[in-house]
Amino acid sequence: MKKRQHYRQDIKWGEEMTTIKEAVLSTIEQHIEAQNEKGMKNYGQTLDDCPVDDYNWQTMIIEELIDALQYQQKEIKRLKGDSQ
Repeated sequence: MKKRQHYRQDIKWGEEMTTIKEAVLSTIEQHIEAQNEKGMKNYGQTLDDCPVDDYNWQTMIIEELIDALQYQQKEIKRLKGDSQ
């Protein structure tokens, strides 16, 4: 089996990658917890408690993804030094 090559010489496969994986999972978990707390504060219930028929979930997903795309474009402008 051919060993995988990558451009970063300082990253090794194995234990260091597990550490990165654990850091990513921990960060995601923290974001989920923060969003759940925000949802409880704003709506007074968890997503688990929310009846499935209370919202059009597909429309909500589309709205959230559109927001994410706009945030991404704003960040791209910031990184390029574009003030508009």
